[in-house]
Amino acid sequence: MHDKQIFAILPTRDAEWLQARLAKEGIEVASVYNQQTCTSGCSPSKEVWAHPQDVDSIQRIIVGDRLKALEDLGADVRLLNQVFDDTKTHATCPACGFSFETKNLSCPDCGLSFGS
Repeated sequence: MHDKQIFAILPTRDAEWLQARLAKEGIEVASVYNQQTCTSGCSPSKEVWAHPQDVDSIQRIIVGDRLKALEDLGADVRLLNQVFDDTKTHATCPACGFSFETKNLSCPDCGLSFGS
């Protein structure tokens, strides 16, 4: 592990899942229990060590997997960056995609609230 650095500290199950997931992509990481940084008891954790040159690829894989999971749940990932801006006349709801006037502080279609 001399050429690796800590990438994350995760619950043991997540660390081992990530290690297996990245191995499928040809990226080698190590999941290591370190008494100084990791928790034990009901929620034990491990350090995940990765080569610095692999960090960008690891992040792309994680984000890609999360976006795929959201799409599988029926979410429109194109809406994730929608922001309610009351200085504009219209907004697009990030939850359902409905376009509405910003004088409404909640989406008329799904009810998502943007203020009090």
